[in-house]
Amino acid sequence: MEEGFRAGVRRVRADVNPIGSALPARAPAYNHPNHGGDTRTGTREKSLAALASVGSAVVLVSLKVFLAVVNGSLGILSEALHSILDFVAAVITYLSVVAADKPADAQHL
Repeated sequence: MEEGFRAGVRRVRADVNPIGSALPARAPAYNHPNHGGDTRTGTREKSLAALASVGSAVVLVSLKVFLAVVNGSLGILSEALHSILDFVAAVITYLSVVAADKPADAQHL
């Protein structure tokens, strides 16, 4: 059975893509068109996007809690609790972006 199985398996070489043309020895580095060498702009944009996510989560939680109190609706209260989890995820994302933008120290190059 093993012979039959191995006979049907085609080996794929690492230096040849499935179409058959040879791959370059090393793929060229990706150059983003908006990346002019100044990484502070990208860092700021990422931080602002993550912070906007935190802000929108705060607004949603506040509105849903307010509506749950005014209407006494358990459905809206459960949505508010779900939005609190989204807020926690947004805070974790923001903290991760801030930590990722710190330069490497001597131990983490």
